[in-house]
Amino acid sequence: MISDESKSLPVVALRDTVVFPRFVLPLFIGRSKSIKAIEGALEDALSVLFVAQKDPVVDDVAPDDVYSFGTICRVEQMIKLTDGTVKILINGICRAKIGAVYDKDDGMFAD
Repeated sequence: MISDESKSLPVVALRDTVVFPRFVLPLFIGRSKSIKAIEGALEDALSVLFVAQKDPVVDDVAPDDVYSFGTICRVEQMIKLTDGTVKILINGICRAKIGAVYDKDDGMFAD
């Protein structure tokens, strides 16, 4: 179960980056799965779970490719860039132990 949250959260896998609670961090996101997760979270006013992936070379991340702990973050700002990527500003809220990660609607979600 993710912290005190009772609903599923979208998951964004990060390469070579770990987000900690109370950190404010700018990130560039390029994977379509991750961009869809962030856009969906902004539309539904949800937090996003940012988690490090085990192998940074893997481009199409599956649920088994991420670690079992991450950080629940609030996306403070999102800017779409001309090359198709987005720049976001995130604010770490709390650490989370992930119960289960699964694929759904072209994205990953965690309980």
